[in-house]
Amino acid sequence: MPEPAQASVVHRSKRPVCSVVSLCCPLLLLGLRLFLATPPGRHLTQQLFGRYYTAGTLFALGFYGAIGLGLALLGLNLGVIAFVRREKPLWVPGLAAALNVLAALAVLIFLRSG
Repeated sequence: MPEPAQASVVHRSKRPVCSVVSLCCPLLLLGLRLFLATPPGRHLTQQLFGRYYTAGTLFALGFYGAIGLGLALLGLNLGVIAFVRREKPLWVPGLAAALNVLAALAVLIFLRSG
C-alpha cells in the first residue's frame, strides 16, 4: 500500500531571501521620498489629492504615511525573520537589520528636529 503524499513540503532554504527584500524596503522609502520631491511627484499628488483642498492634504499625508510605515515595518520584520532563519552569509541579515534600524532612527531624528 503506497504512503499518502504530504499536503505541503517545507524546504528551509538558507538563501538570503528575507534579507534581500528587507534591504529593498529602506531603498524604496528613499526612492518614494525622492520621487515625491520632484515636480512629477508633486503633480501626481496634486492629481490624486488636489481637488479635496485641506482634506486632500490630510489624505495625502495619511496615504504616504501608511505606505512609509508599512515599508519600514516590513523591513524590520523581514530583518528579524532573516536572523531567526539564520540565512547565509551571516553578514547579510545583519546588514539588513542595521540598515532598517538606521533608517527608522533617521526618520525619528528628522521628525524630532522639525
